[in-house]
Amino acid sequence: KNIKTNDKGAFMFTDLPADQNLLFAVDESDTKIKEQTKLLILDQKGNVIREIVKKGGKFTFTVLPSEEKTLGRLYMDDPWLAVTKLKKDNLDGTITNAENLYYDYGKADLKPEAKKILDKIIYIMKEDPQLHVVLESHTDSRSSYGFNIRLSRLRAKTAVEYMIASGIPKDRLRGKGFGETRLTNECKEGKVCTEEQHAKNRRTEFRIQRRKK
Repeated sequence: KNIKTNDKGAFMFTDLPADQNLLFAVDESDTKIKEQTKLLILDQKGNVIREIVKKGGKFTFTVLPSEEKTLGRLYMDDPWLAVTKLKKDNLDGTITNAENLYYDYGKADLKPEAKKILDKIIYIMKEDPQLHVVLESHTDSRSSYGFNIRLSRLRAKTAVEYMIASGIPKDRLRGKGFGETRLTNECKEGKVCTEEQHAKNRRTEFRIQRRKK
């Protein structure tokens, strides 16, 4: 089969046979991809499944047996893969902050990228019924203390409700709101900071623990 890359250098083949070795040969005159040192494999929704690095002039991609179950849900080097490796005989094992959710100023709405993160942990929790998650939400230092406490609680509640609606039992989830009390940087009230610096504080963190039923 032959196909042309689009103006961004992306290309897609469909209806490829399964369980076979496939070779993709790129035209050396294609300036959009000639200098690339890595390729990204995406699923139909645009989620990154795997990053492939060029070695010896070739991009080599092999599905490992350990990836067959999570391929399409989690990608190679995904921070959530560490959660799947919590030892089943280590019930006190805890992982914190595998990946954060971030918010617009003054809002608790889940952004599309936040939903993708939640979808990954929903998948993991369905695969492992002993996992419990605490969602800890925060704000930046702007607005009043009381407003920020309420906003952080709403952020946690919104994320928890999304997970419950996706089939995770309520008793395996807990939401907490800390307002502006746990900033990740020096952007406390009265200090001049950039929007990017403030944005790092508007987050929901995860604390994942394996527990007995």
